[in-house]
Amino acid sequence: MMTPPLFSSTLAPMFERYVNLKRSLGRRFATATWTLQSLDRFLRDHAGIYKDLTQTAFQDWCQTYERVSSGVRRMRMLEVQKFCAYRRRTEPTCFLPNRTSFPPHN
Repeated sequence: MMTPPLFSSTLAPMFERYVNLKRSLGRRFATATWTLQSLDRFLRDHAGIYKDLTQTAFQDWCQTYERVSSGVRRMRMLEVQKFCAYRRRTEPTCFLPNRTSFPPHN
């Protein structure tokens, strides 16, 4: 039985490279992977609106987590910010969230 792919949006190859890198460094990376999968599903489900991860797409994805505490929301946003920083190494003009706009850690 084949396992489904971890990612399926247009950013799937980049998400997979990032997760594989972290795991190759000895990290389980389970929680961060779950967060990136959530973003991936959001981008896939809204592919007609967002062709890439942009400020607007990021803000709209963040709004799906309004029900969770600000600390949890901040951690998820930081995981995406780390992914975007990784992506910037090969795509210098890609979106990078500004940490100063993240909610406080509680």
